[in-house]
Amino acid sequence: MDFLPPVENKLRPMRTIWIGSLLFLASLTLAQTPSPDAGPRFDAHRLQLGTFRYSDSSHGKVIGESKIRVLRVHRPEGQEYVFSNAVEGASDQRWKAVITPNFSPVSAELTFGGSREQHKAFDLSYTPRHVSGVAATRNHDGFIDRRIGEEIAVDTVDQRIDWAAVMALKSYQESETFTFHVYDPKDGNSRIVATVKGMETIHTRAGTFRVVRILYTTEKASGAQTFEVFINEQIPRFLVKEVFPWGMTSELVESIQP
Repeated sequence: MDFLPPVENKLRPMRTIWIGSLLFLASLTLAQTPSPDAGPRFDAHRLQLGTFRYSDSSHGKVIGESKIRVLRVHRPEGQEYVFSNAVEGASDQRWKAVITPNFSPVSAELTFGGSREQHKAFDLSYTPRHVSGVAATRNHDGFIDRRIGEEIAVDTVDQRIDWAAVMALKSYQESETFTFHVYDPKDGNSRIVATVKGMETIHTRAGTFRVVRILYTTEKASGAQTFEVFINEQIPRFLVKEVFPWGMTSELVESIQP
């Protein structure tokens, strides 16, 4: 019986090494597995509902007006957010985008033209990682519809509301960067890289606002485009001002809360 203690003493360190190895492997696996909290976490509940009217200008000259509506609707399968915009002036158009609260796209449509002459540019339906529908292309004979059926990135937002996604984070820190993807029938799936430039105070016809200034670049196959947005700092958020890469500025004139 004298041999039992030495055997027990030998087994003890072996067991410790075995358990320690398992703990090391488990911790290594966790370190290599993406955290469920990694990346941007968009939440439409952080947005202000209502109707927002903007004045659109280019090089200091007013060229039109746009009116954005943000609504929350209750479906049997859950909440959805409906964004719509009516643009009048130099580029008449109407669009609508429907999403879930975490910005997963449900549908989107765009119509060009004024009240007299309109044409549906596209009508899209989304499912996880896939988009389908119809999009129009124009040639010398007029418009031709083409079928859409493409795989998309898991973090895709419809391109109509990339500006809304950018302002749907919980908080912002100067110089932080975040990425996601957008989809548009013309350019397909494109990555967006957004950078928080800082906080400041700006004055508009709708009042004075403390805002977060964000630059975000859409890396399209046809060339990168950088947008500049100013969003009110406090939740619920709304778009105060946007500067487009082609020189147009859209500035808040009036907001009507529900």
